[in-house]
Amino acid sequence: MDIRRCRPEEFEALQGFFARYRSESGLEAPSPAETARLRRVTFDHPLSPEHGTSWLAWENSRPIAHLRTLPCPAYLRGRRVDSVWWQGFFAVSGPQESVPGNAAALLALKVAAGSRGIGLLGTPGEESRVFNLYQRMRFQYCGAIPFYFIVVRGARVLRNLGVFRRKPLIHHIARAASSLHVPGKLLELRHWRPSLPAEAFRVETWGSFPPDADRLWSAVVPQFALVFDRSGNYLNWRFAEPCYRRLGVYQEDRLWGWVVCKATAMQENQYFGSLTVGTIVDLLVDPTRREMIRSVLSVGLKSLVECGADLVVLDLSEGRLAREARRLGFAPGPSNFHLFTKNLPMPGLAECHLTRGDSDGDGRL
Repeated sequence: MDIRRCRPEEFEALQGFFARYRSESGLEAPSPAETARLRRVTFDHPLSPEHGTSWLAWENSRPIAHLRTLPCPAYLRGRRVDSVWWQGFFAVSGPQESVPGNAAALLALKVAAGSRGIGLLGTPGEESRVFNLYQRMRFQYCGAIPFYFIVVRGARVLRNLGVFRRKPLIHHIARAASSLHVPGKLLELRHWRPSLPAEAFRVETWGSFPPDADRLWSAVVPQFALVFDRSGNYLNWRFAEPCYRRLGVYQEDRLWGWVVCKATAMQENQYFGSLTVGTIVDLLVDPTRREMIRSVLSVGLKSLVECGADLVVLDLSEGRLAREARRLGFAPGPSNFHLFTKNLPMPGLAECHLTRGDSDGDGRL
């Protein structure tokens, strides 16, 4: 079995691999937009200009396993640590009836052999084969990134949220309650908090991250025990798609912070039904300034409500930021967003700034 990086002239084979993976998973074939994004993510990374980000395991000139390594430096108390995010760890059936899991394990073992730091955010259950593989490769399991949510439209949440639909009796009661005004309104009021005065700050919608964002990044990076790259160069690549809203929050001419958010209209999703789910994907702000944190979170929340979100979700590990999120009305919920690291010094999660925007986490909603 040959294991190597995917070269530009091999993109058609990479494209075919993903089409086979989706077919075996019962999913539709990749759209032209998804194919274009695959090419961009593989060959246009700003920190990896000389080679692609995809590794492939080949059998009989056909790729059967894939792992992407995205360069993204970590900063440990302000000191840069060379590291990558692992993404897109998939396998398909091989032409010689190879076991997909074996091909994936060989690929992972080779890519993990270096000394560079690795971060991995995923959804494997603690009893899964993938979880056990990471442990055998001596990844450190750091825990689940805390998850928070705010109910915006209570009646729609009662009708659609998966937790209310799994058992017929609970589903019937929830649907009956959703037709009444009071239960849905009480659910909304459970999360309601007074909004901040709009005159306290101004908001700019960015087409791309300006130099102000780099100056903010340089100023706040020492405030976190561990944080991954938030430079403008990386952010403009990471959040290039039009689905993202990039908002800068200013007090007069000073940038207090920024937030990236998106709204996704679900269609019979197993967890969210047909809700419009708003996601605060990423943010950056001085974690020592409470009023700045609340302003940035409020701007993201208001933007998503204006986009029609029924429910707004947020993953946030850093303790000071999470505390202000709770004060704004975000309630904690169960998280399936697990962090693993290898060759990276790892402080406690509450000292690290990790969000749904790290790696490709918002693609899992």
